[in-house]
Amino acid sequence: MDDGFHFKICNGTTSVWYEPWLLKDPLCHLVSFVQIQDIDFQIQDIITRDGGNLQNVYTILPQDVRSKILETTAHLVDDVTDN
Repeated sequence: MDDGFHFKICNGTTSVWYEPWLLKDPLCHLVSFVQIQDIDFQIQDIITRDGGNLQNVYTILPQDVRSKILETTAHLVDDVTDN
């Protein structure tokens, strides 16, 4: 993100597609469409402390976005919301 601010993943309940958690814009703006199987995905569904896991993602992502997700790690904290 720009302007010195960045998204902090805490409990991972933020929508993967409809919130700007990885880039300045939501990921739904970068794909032709979100597959129905993926609509309810939350960050916790694809990000772990070992990195991103896109094995269960059916939506076709641009390669640069795929790479950024796979490089992203998080230690999820249950009692703190994403911000």
